[in-house]
Amino acid sequence: MDGLKMRTGKYFEVSAKVTKTQEDGEEKRVKETVVVEAESFGDAEEKALTEYDGYDVDIVSVSIAPYKEVLFSKDGNDDKFYKAKVDFISLDEKTGKEQRTKVVYLVQASSLSRALAYIDKVMKEAMLDYVSLAATGTSVEAVFLKGEVIWL
Repeated sequence: MDGLKMRTGKYFEVSAKVTKTQEDGEEKRVKETVVVEAESFGDAEEKALTEYDGYDVDIVSVSIAPYKEVLFSKDGNDDKFYKAKVDFISLDEKTGKEQRTKVVYLVQASSLSRALAYIDKVMKEAMLDYVSLAATGTSVEAVFLKGEVIWL
């Protein structure tokens, strides 16, 4: 996976209202969503507040992310995050019937098509049977990992 890195963890999506200085110098209250790798809701909120140190910030909500894996790109042009849904296909050994398991990934990419291409690349290397169901854009601004921060 040259240029790609998969990270598995327990993730939370944190919505915050932050006062930030705009390009014109005016201060404006904006809503941001960040993803935090954490052990609990309280831990996620605390880590988000730590990363926003120096800003006027209010945490609006903390929710468990629908994904346990994040696919990061080392390409500087990949400046967005997408949620990609995948169905893994397996065969039930007892019944012989096809089983599908839905999995959601958070993927860093520059476009929807590129996010799907990254998922295809990872799945082909893992040699798993799957079907890409959908990918959608997100409003994620950053991912706060244990010991590392990925800002867009």
